[in-house]
Amino acid sequence: MLTETITLDSSGTILLPLPMRQALGISIGSELIIGLTDQGLVIKPKLSQPSSPRARARQILAQAGLLTELGPRLKELAASSTVTLAEVISTLDQLSNQSLSDLVLAQRQAKLW
Repeated sequence: MLTETITLDSSGTILLPLPMRQALGISIGSELIIGLTDQGLVIKPKLSQPSSPRARARQILAQAGLLTELGPRLKELAASSTVTLAEVISTLDQLSNQSLSDLVLAQRQAKLW
């Protein structure tokens, strides 16, 4: 579990540390759900229904903490990409003999240590 001590400012605002925002796949303008439980506060991203399989893949990777912000050059390359999600999954399956889900779970487990 990722933990940090943060401070509540005079307006009641807290700053979520960058590693936590990255792990949740959230950025400025992201909607969050906050709840109060017997154990304390729970904050999680409000998930919207992705508009495409590619958007769903990004959402899954972000939730797994496997999606990072790209620099301008990589954003340009990504925007011009014509690769489909099926092609990505097929390539990953050929290279590793593991499903995309298995790879994501293995990466998530590695981040816990």
